[in-house]
Amino acid sequence: MIRALVCKLALRFPWMVRLLPTAVPVVTQHYKCPGPDQARTLIVFLPGIGDTAADYARYGFIEAIQQQEWSADLVVVDAHYGYYANRTILDRLHEDIFEPAKALGYQNRWMVGISLGGFGALLYASRHAADVTGVIAMAPYLGRPALVEEIAATGGIRNWRPDTLGASDYERHVWAWLKRYERANVQCPTLCLAYGERDTFVDAHRMLSEILPPEQVFVESGAHDWTTWQKLWRAILNSPCLTDGLARRR
Repeated sequence: MIRALVCKLALRFPWMVRLLPTAVPVVTQHYKCPGPDQARTLIVFLPGIGDTAADYARYGFIEAIQQQEWSADLVVVDAHYGYYANRTILDRLHEDIFEPAKALGYQNRWMVGISLGGFGALLYASRHAADVTGVIAMAPYLGRPALVEEIAATGGIRNWRPDTLGASDYERHVWAWLKRYERANVQCPTLCLAYGERDTFVDAHRMLSEILPPEQVFVESGAHDWTTWQKLWRAILNSPCLTDGLARRR
């Protein structure tokens, strides 16, 4: 797909971001819960850098969760790399997704993100924790190699002490926020981490997993690809991680 190629090239050639129009409001795909009652839960999906909103349906994520018969509406946000590059991702999620969701009365608001989308979900939760019930970060991008190595050099996230945080340093902000999960009974959204053992970002994933309860960490054999993510999604749907608090459809 052309846009996926442009997104990846824009990492190397920043001028190409101008080829990634960022619609306002952001484009979404909605999947309403069948039945007469208003769903109490909204699950928000964010795609990876080389993916589109349609990929969650193409690879069976939407069908798999619909088969659970939960009282939950789903929305897939077409939040491509352009929104991250121009620093509008937080505004679009807040104004176009979460503020309307709260106005519509959704009591539980979950985020599911893969790769760059996993980072986006964590970034949003770090800035608007009260908006988010929980995050499922699948194979999340967690920052530049130099930052991951910096954290690892201190002995891991427990020992790492972030220096002054620049307002635009999203990656460092996310890691500083993740340190809160070191503490028991932390007042933060539920965080579930899922990744493959051969994932591109596995070193960062393993560091993060050290401060999460084991039942909130899902690991499968596999790499940074949809085959692995499909296996992880099935494991998550069969666990209490997401299912706690979700009512069945009547």
